[in-house]
Amino acid sequence: MSEAVPSDEHYVHGMGNMPQKSDWPALSECELAAVLGQFEGVGALQEISWRSPRPFSSAARIITTQGTFFIKRHADVLRSKRDLLEEHHFIRFLDGKQIPVVRLVPTREGDTALSLPGWTYELHHMGRGDDVYRDRLSWTPFIRWEHAHQAGKMLARLHDASRSYAAPARSTRLLITNARLFGQVDPMAALERAVVEQPALGRYFDQHTWREDVLERVVRPFHVAGYRALQRGPVVWGHGDWHGSNALWSSAGGDAQMSTVLDFGLADQSSAFLDVAVALERSMVSWLDKDEGKEPVAQLDHVTAFLRGYAEVSGWGQAEFSALADVLPIAHTDFSVSEIDFFYGILKNVDNANLAYQGYLLGHADWFQSVEGKRLLRHIRQINL
Repeated sequence: MSEAVPSDEHYVHGMGNMPQKSDWPALSECELAAVLGQFEGVGALQEISWRSPRPFSSAARIITTQGTFFIKRHADVLRSKRDLLEEHHFIRFLDGKQIPVVRLVPTREGDTALSLPGWTYELHHMGRGDDVYRDRLSWTPFIRWEHAHQAGKMLARLHDASRSYAAPARSTRLLITNARLFGQVDPMAALERAVVEQPALGRYFDQHTWREDVLERVVRPFHVAGYRALQRGPVVWGHGDWHGSNALWSSAGGDAQMSTVLDFGLADQSSAFLDVAVALERSMVSWLDKDEGKEPVAQLDHVTAFLRGYAEVSGWGQAEFSALADVLPIAHTDFSVSEIDFFYGILKNVDNANLAYQGYLLGHADWFQSVEGKRLLRHIRQINL
């Protein structure tokens, strides 16, 4: 792969409140002119109209002689062609189940992912609706409780559709949402295997008292209840990163509908309980307050709206909500471990690896033992439908 040189011009969302220079070179007009010729019926590039601020890939909205498209370029060490085709297969399945997703543009060879030296590309038609949340940071709430309600309904529709999706789990271990480690009966043994199989993760963990940290702060407080809940929940492919900016909306108003579901990059086989828990964690807790020395708080009115919307479609009741509350404190654990591997092994970014370890893997678990964290879990168990 070509060396990932940060762009001098393009800034993306960082791990906190402040933007940072992109870890990847920005998409250029010269590069895209060559790439687009390998996709079917796209025409010639006219302009790059907007660059995405999301950090894990380089992406842009482009205008060609044949219309407007959205293109993403991934480092192939993060997403190979095979990785993207697994994701695309799920998108096409959901399209056939009337879930509103974007259509993929095929290459001239008939695939939907293009592999070039060091990079992998995918091209999408534009979805229907307004990108209301496109500039909002991760870990920030919906702008209205009505949007949270609609998001809950759409996620339930997606889970209902994916029940009949029979594909195996994703082959990659990097930056996807699942419970491969903490969904095991013995997560410490699973982590021991992971540090052997993933050398960068092992090198990072060797610098920390990770066995004691994870056992005392994550496993002992939360794993037994979370593991039991995951065994009861339906196994489905989930979206993995459900929040407002991964959707297009009919408007920014209170009567808005979620009109298109975007970005299945973190999707994998997991559990409906885990996917709903991740959705709550992404949008219902003000994690970024930590950057300003404040204690994160839960937005309980949005939690209620989201779960009532989900229950309207799924039929979930108090038993499912109680199980969801058991899963929520470990919802981010596997992804945190994956982030450590990514930041330390691929980007060589020790600061972000430390944040994933101390702030996410351990810090999120610590928060769920705080007064505010316990208030959120109690609220979920007591929601009146």
